[in-house]
Amino acid sequence: MRHYGALLMPGPLQTEEYARAIMLSYDKHIPEESLERSVEVRLARQELLTSGGRELFYILDEAVVRRHVGGRGVMRAQLERLAELSAKPGVNIQILPFSIGAHAGIQGPFSHFEFEADEMPDSLYLENPRGDAYTTNAPEETGRYLERFWELEDLAIKENVGDLLRSLAVRIEDGRDDLETLLEPAAVAE
Repeated sequence: MRHYGALLMPGPLQTEEYARAIMLSYDKHIPEESLERSVEVRLARQELLTSGGRELFYILDEAVVRRHVGGRGVMRAQLERLAELSAKPGVNIQILPFSIGAHAGIQGPFSHFEFEADEMPDSLYLENPRGDAYTTNAPEETGRYLERFWELEDLAIKENVGDLLRSLAVRIEDGRDDLETLLEPAAVAE
């Protein structure tokens, strides 16, 4: 599986608290029972990461790792979890920095699935903010998105991602990473 995440942490990488915060941001009036069931389902999907035998590639836009979801503590725990996952065999996490500017993934997130069995064609999954999904096995579309993923991979940070994420987690907890802090007069003068 290859996934490009533009704004939010992909579901299989989310901590329970992050998942809950995201779902509450979608609908602040969601019934508690529905919220808990949705969180349980999301966490159950994470078995992909621990069951082995799969290659999972994630490219995350810098916005994904810098957006405070659920508050500083929740985001720090999420980044620490992401750093842990980046060290697992078969889990490849890369960060696409803001500094590269406009890029092939700017249109939004996507997932590309490749299967070992010859009779199973590659699949593409696109989801929009309303939760509508588009899937296809059409080779011209799946091929186009696979090439898009490779383009993004060429631009992404691949080395020492775990260290980068742990460092960002500390900065978030210390309050040294948000725009308001960066725009304070003392910070601007530096």
